Parts: sequence; structure tokens; C-alpha cells
Amino acid sequence: VGAPAPDFTLGALDGSTRSLVNASGSPLVIDFWALWCGPCVQAMPRLDALAKRMAAATKPIGLWTVALVETRDEATILERIRDMWTVKGLALPVLIDRDGRVSERYGIKALPTTVVVDERGVVRFIEVGLNPDKLAKLINFG
Repeated sequence: VGAPAPDFTLGALDGSTRSLVNASGSPLVIDFWALWCGPCVQAMPRLDALAKRMAAATKPIGLWTVALVETRDEATILERIRDMWTVKGLALPVLIDRDGRVSERYGIKALPTTVVVDERGVVRFIEVGLNPDKLAKLINFG
């Protein structure tokens, strides 16, 4: 907290690529999660609703999810994530951390972990197990 957020570029589930450097200029919430993490999966619909409210605000805040994916089961995991997004009607971007390097650079030790980065690219908040309701209050969307 208080240090520049490590830059990264990751491929997304939809085939696009996202880079932290391209997001600078507006605040960003990054939610690190995995499909095997029950609390992570349960929080996704509420995170998705919060992301829509944050994107429509006068001063928009982005919300990206970063899925930790084991490469040995990558195709199966990605298909399950796609199915979950379709069934639940989610629109959140899903970035794929295939080798765990981005998660490692952010010091992720447990899931879910939420990181809030300000418009200058500085990490302002990190919390393990943060629920969407607390996040909404933290960034004044409660």
C-alpha cells in the first residue's frame, strides 16, 4: 500500500488484452480469484452489479477480475468460467493469470484478494476476503 502497482498485461477470457498502464488515469479495483474458491465464485454476481454502478458513476472506477488458472487444466477451467459467466449473466472482465506471475507480483497469498489502485497507479488498499458490500462502502458506492 502506498507504492506503485506492478504493471501487467494479461489476456482476457473474451480474447482481448488488458494492461494496467492503459488503465491509468482512473481508479481500478482488481479482484484476484480462482474457480475453486467458493467465496470468490459466490461474490461474482455482487461484484458484477457493483462494477456496473462504478462504471456509470460521474467519476468511473473500473473493476477487473484476475483468475488464477492452472495450465494443466486450462481449457476445462476457462470453459467452466465461460459457462458461469453465461449462466449468471456476468459482464465483468476476466483476465487470465496462467503462470501466477501477476498474482505473485502483487503478493497474493489467499483468495479472494482485492486491490484498489488510484488514478495515479498507486496501490491504496489490499484486503483478503473483502466482500462486495464492504468494497462498495470503501469506495463510496454503498
